[in-house]
This record gives sequence, C-alpha cells and structure tokens, in this order.
Amino acid sequence: FAFVPQLDCKEFTSASCVQKTKRKGKRSHRYAILSDSISDAPRPGSMEAARLETGKVPYGEESREYRRTVFLRNSDWARHRNPDRLFENLGSIFLSGVARQLATGVLTMTCVALTTVIWNGLLDKWAPLNSRSFLSKYCTMRLSVQPFSFCASALGLLLVFRTNSSYQRWLEAQNNMSRILSQLKNILRMSSTWLPAGGDSNRLLKEIGLASWAVLRSLQNHLRSPEQEEASFVAHVRKSLDSNVAERLIQSKDRPLWAIQDLSAAIDKLPIDDGKKREMDKSIVIILDCIESCIKTLRYPVPLVYSRHTTRFLAAWLLALPLAMYDSFASSWNHILLVPATTLISFFFLGIDELAIQLEEPFSILPIEYSCALLKQRAKQVVEWHAINVDQNRDNSS
Repeated sequence: FAFVPQLDCKEFTSASCVQKTKRKGKRSHRYAILSDSISDAPRPGSMEAARLETGKVPYGEESREYRRTVFLRNSDWARHRNPDRLFENLGSIFLSGVARQLATGVLTMTCVALTTVIWNGLLDKWAPLNSRSFLSKYCTMRLSVQPFSFCASALGLLLVFRTNSSYQRWLEAQNNMSRILSQLKNILRMSSTWLPAGGDSNRLLKEIGLASWAVLRSLQNHLRSPEQEEASFVAHVRKSLDSNVAERLIQSKDRPLWAIQDLSAAIDKLPIDDGKKREMDKSIVIILDCIESCIKTLRYPVPLVYSRHTTRFLAAWLLALPLAMYDSFASSWNHILLVPATTLISFFFLGIDELAIQLEEPFSILPIEYSCALLKQRAKQVVEWHAINVDQNRDNSS
C-alpha cells in the first residue's frame, strides 16, 4: 500500500480521499490519503466518515456514493478482519443505511404483528363467554405454520438466485472496469517503450496519456447519473484536454466511443511501424468489448417479472408470518415477544432483497473515480519513464 500515489483528489472526492473537519461551525476540506498510522480514523469515503462529516446517516440514493469502497491502507484490511466485527456491526445496526431504507417495510410488518397480538388478546380475554368459542374459531388472527414451512424453501431459492444474479452483475462490471484500466495502462507502456527519442516524443506521450484518461472518464460519465456527473465531467475535461478536443468530446452523443476515436488517432500519429500499431490496436478492441459489456449491464436489468414476483412472494409471506407464529410465543405475556421477533425477521429478509437491488446496478457504487485518478497519475509518469528509458539506451549504446 506504500505505492499508492498522491492522486488528483479534486477528481477523486467521493471514493476515498476526502476528509472534512468542522471548525467554528464551518467545514474545512482537507484532501489527503490517510497513512497507516491513523488506524482509528474512519476510512475516507465510508458511511462512517459520511455520518461524521454530514451529521446524518445517508441512505437510499444518497448513500450510493459512499459505498464506493477502496482499501488504501493496511489498517482498512485489519479493521475489516477485526475479531470484534460481529458485535460492532450489531451495535451499529440502527446507524445502517440499509435499515433506514427498509424502515417503512419493517414498520408495516411490526404493525401487523402488534395488531395480531392486540386482536387475539381481546378475543381471548375480553370477549363474552357465550360467544368466545365462536369468535376464537372464526375471527381470530391465526394461521397454521405448515404452509409457511412448505413455502420457506421456495422463497429461499428465489432470494438466493436473486442475490447471486445481482452479485454476478457487480462482479462482471468490476472485471470489465479492471480490464479497461489494464489495457489503457498497456497502451501507455507500449507508447513509452516503443516511441523513439527526440522530436515530439514528450508531446505525443502526453497526448496518448490524456486520450487514455479521457476514455475512462467518458465511460464514468456515460455509466452514471447525468445529474450527478455532467458538471464535474465538463469541468475536468475542459481543464485537462485541449479546448477543441474537449468541446468535441462534450458535444458528442457517444462520449466513450468518441474518446476511443481520439485515442486511436493519437496512436496513429506515433512514429512507429505498423506492426506495433496493430498490437496497440488490439488493446483498443478489448476496451471496446468491455465498454459494450458495461453498457449491456447498465441497460438490461434482471428480468422485471422475476424481481417483482420475488418481492410479492416475500411481502405476502412476511405479512402473514405473524399470524402463523402467534401460538409459538404463548409462553410470553400476551404473546408480546411476537412483535420484536417479527421486526427482526422482516429486517433480515427484506435486507436480502435490498442488497440484491443495490448490487443490480453496479456502476454507481464502483469506485471508477479512483481508476480515473490513478490512470491520470500514471499518464503523467509515462513521460518520466520514457526519459529514463532513453537515457538507459543511450548509456548502453555508448
């Protein structure tokens, strides 16, 4: 982790390098990647850091930018493997963004359980003796447990397939972004190695580096919400690229493809033989395939008929569950323990469905900002590496 560069944090504020402190009622921003020595500080960009910096727990769509997890410190992994994590996670359950997202559904299930307890208690204790048997038989809120036992396995399979498909989409998106970053770095490596010394080599290398960065930055803009990304994208592109190149990219209808075209044109300008250009073009082909795979993941969700049926099945099962569990809590006063039991069961079952929903669209929780900042830093270092290679070749030839 010592090799992590000091990234351009103005482009990497939401993922891992923003730390905000409050002084005299105002927020002062300090952009830095924290060292391993600050082991007690929350991981920058995490939900804990967001809670400290904003004074509230973000949830729903607001929380997604804080889920772009990047571990940049050894202490992050040490905390992740902390043997006390079980009790720490249980203690922070009320600060969970998932818990707040599920508040309405869990509260509804809890109200059903509470209504069941009150209604059945009134029938059992306060109904007239001459009509108690009739009311207890036909008006009580009770169901048999057996249908729920039969349905539990089917519901479990639906939830497992749902979460597995969503996780697979997240993993595929992560692998595609990693391959794109790897191939762009490969283009930088080949440019630095094959470009001859002298002439416009430094300018050409800078052009290749910025064109490579523009591909990844355009893809980030294409895969994220325009309301969140457009202003920062325009500012970053205009600051980093030549004005004519930047305006053409901003006005393009397909920004990733336009950025790929600019990168291909920059490669074609290199004074190297056609065989080496073909090798670099192979990386371009791989990048295009990965971009199309990302767009496919973004445009085509898990079939809605499957997601909706799973949600309906789960909701109906949980709504009727208190009626089936009522007699199981006969040992508690007036069956009152049915209420907290229903709350916990509803929270964890609805949480599984919520996790699948959150993972299904992976690009707003993938730390693409970090990849962009890292690639831009490497693009700047390419010029230095090329100069070192030229000096070494000159020394060897002499």
